[in-house]
Amino acid sequence: MGKQAVSPPDVVYTYEMYLVSDAFKDIIERHEPGVHQFFPVELVYKDGSFARQMYFFNICTRLDGMDREQATAQLIKGIAFEPRTGEFVFSLKQIGDAHAWVDKHVIYGTFLSSTVVDEMKQEGLTGTAFNPFKAV
Repeated sequence: MGKQAVSPPDVVYTYEMYLVSDAFKDIIERHEPGVHQFFPVELVYKDGSFARQMYFFNICTRLDGMDREQATAQLIKGIAFEPRTGEFVFSLKQIGDAHAWVDKHVIYGTFLSSTVVDEMKQEGLTGTAFNPFKAV
């Protein structure tokens, strides 16, 4: 076996699916045990050698988390908020105790709580950038 490429990061977004590491999975499970689905996948290098154990991450919480009073982004045809039309502002009351969720009115609306994001940053997880949104 020759020299291998760098190990895959903790989060890989590919084909509209998230592949996540054990460290990512452990953080989510610590805050929301048994809520989301993690399907194991072995990543391999081109030569077929083992690269890393990862999981397809299926977020099982679907919310309408936008604060309609404070958000300035427009809800287009009652279906989806358009980020180019204003600011997203989320409702902490509507989000409740969720730590990972899909927002049903935000296209590509996959979100994590600040608690989870802070822990991921503290543990040095790689492969993702976090974009904070206002929440009231």
